[in-house]
Amino acid sequence: MRKRDVLLWGGLIFVVGGALVIVMQGNVNGQVVSALLFALIIVGWTASYLLRVFTGRMAFNAQVELFKDAQLQTYLDQLSPEELAALVVELAADAATEVAITTSQDPACEAERGAEFTPDC
Repeated sequence: MRKRDVLLWGGLIFVVGGALVIVMQGNVNGQVVSALLFALIIVGWTASYLLRVFTGRMAFNAQVELFKDAQLQTYLDQLSPEELAALVVELAADAATEVAITTSQDPACEAERGAEFTPDC
């Protein structure tokens, strides 16, 4: 969580607590307001945590990605220019093969349409 987020949450809790005190001024005491604020904080934190878990935006995931990127960069920095050129050629060949595989269609469909591409087949 960034400093801005912490300040935003703190301000929001302060405003909600103040609103609860003003609305329930004559009806309940401070303990009930504190219990309601505590419940709202727990529900809010749990909801934000579950949102981060399900969207994959957790700090651990970000650290793992940074580590993997740093490891890959270290590996690439250690390659000689000849090895790097060979790797680029191999990756280009793999990419071309992957494109050919994903764009190929059913052989019966290819014979039916000939050399012309028709998306309905």
